[in-house]
Amino acid sequence: MDNLFDRPRSNIDTVCKVKQLVIEHFNLCEATIVSISELRFHEEGCPPLETIVTARHEDGTIQD
Repeated sequence: MDNLFDRPRSNIDTVCKVKQLVIEHFNLCEATIVSISELRFHEEGCPPLETIVTARHEDGTIQD
């Protein structure tokens, strides 16, 4: 099993650029919170990593 605390840090500049691209592409307002997560898969036939992008709108609704 991988050590959950011994992982490389995300490149903050890259994360900010991806968030900005998502905001612009989906025309999201400033109050929308955009989250980006990377998940590891250990199942056969699945890619090793999956990127999840979620937008939480001001009214509480979530868009995946």
